[in-house]
Amino acid sequence: MVIRRFAASLSAALALLLSGCGGSGTTPTAPPTLVSISLSPQSPIISVGKDQQFTATEVYSDGSTQDITASADWTSATQTVATISNSPGSKGLATSVGMGTSAITATVGSKSSSTTLTVNAVVNQPTWSQAGPVARFSHSAVYDPASKRMVIFGGQETEDRRRDSGTSPLTTKTVTA
Repeated sequence: MVIRRFAASLSAALALLLSGCGGSGTTPTAPPTLVSISLSPQSPIISVGKDQQFTATEVYSDGSTQDITASADWTSATQTVATISNSPGSKGLATSVGMGTSAITATVGSKSSSTTLTVNAVVNQPTWSQAGPVARFSHSAVYDPASKRMVIFGGQETEDRRRDSGTSPLTTKTVTA
């Protein structure tokens, strides 16, 4: 009788112990811990008067990530170069004010991450016109390095000049380099 009672108690204790472990006999794993915060983009370069949206991401010990842009506190080290928003709906949005560099930092609790924002002078890009140069009695050519094309514009000829030279009316041609 005592042995049966002992065996029943031992069985109950083992069942309770195994149910507490999930019954699988494996060791429970610890929840992932916050390892770092990463910022994106890293070291962007923009022109004066332009904006740059930054995002902050928490990186955990198990490799998982979580976007924390809206919950991070954002700072710009050099306010004369760039300011950064902490307003809901625009958190992490940097606005360039002047030329130079500024450290942009996102902080959540005791973790933070920084990157450098560089602001350059405004660069005016050349503009293209499909009309070409002013019409004249010659040809003009323009090389477009972006498309690697030579655009040749024909001049304006009179009917008498075409008849004398034996040529047809001039047209615009594009030659790929």
